[in-house]
Amino acid sequence: MANIIQSIKDLAQKASEDYLLFGNNLNSTIIVFYQDDKIDNDEILKRVCEQANQNVYLGLFNDEECDKSNIQFPVADSVQIKEETQKSEQAMKDYQTPPEHFKLSLDTAAQPNQLEVKENEQVKLGELNRLVEYRTTFRNLLSSMENIKTAEMYAANNSFNKMAHDAKLMTAKGESIGDIAKIAMRYIKEQGSDMKKIASAYDIIHKDLIESGFYVKTGFTKTSSMKINSEAKMLDPILDFTLSIEKIAAANDMCENISKTLGLFDKVIDKRTK
Repeated sequence: MANIIQSIKDLAQKASEDYLLFGNNLNSTIIVFYQDDKIDNDEILKRVCEQANQNVYLGLFNDEECDKSNIQFPVADSVQIKEETQKSEQAMKDYQTPPEHFKLSLDTAAQPNQLEVKENEQVKLGELNRLVEYRTTFRNLLSSMENIKTAEMYAANNSFNKMAHDAKLMTAKGESIGDIAKIAMRYIKEQGSDMKKIASAYDIIHKDLIESGFYVKTGFTKTSSMKINSEAKMLDPILDFTLSIEKIAAANDMCENISKTLGLFDKVIDKRTK
């Protein structure tokens, strides 16, 4: 039982961090858990969604730039996730099953004496084949973008771990997490990037430090107002993390647009194969 509870906490924490840090939809992340058999029944799915929503709410509540009187985000919905996974499983079955009355042009060329295909049917068949080829191209593109996004998420996670490690060492030496976060945000702002994700990252690091038993100072001192040494090694993972976050956001947008394009291809192809 204890293992199940911990598993629910771990999955919910991963989903909430993916949303707060990378902007990944909670449902999409939890669907991956479900498909990877990390969630094996509806009750656990429901508990993971509830815990993830709670984590995100608290994360946004602790964000200084968030309107605490009107906290909104796309919540994890176990019913929607269940429906999406069922649709995905059915779509995979449909994809693997050849449509009825569908003949490839190669079959026609191989058996010219057995099939009498009218000229307009040959044209339609050629158009259908091209649509299928285009759809395959977009599916390959989507797969490539998903691989790029996964690689950047891995890189961002490594950078986040380095940030957390450095913060732990500095906190142990008596430094304030407030100063550490402020310096990081000032540096990122100087680089011309959005510092909101850095603020969210240090909120999570702060929480982890407290849960690990550290006494954490949160006030600001003159240290965080001093000129930033851009050559400092501790700033490298902060910049790497920010760049990865920006790449992930761009990849998310591209994946969403490609998925919409694939949806249009699917509708046209489905209509023409009936």
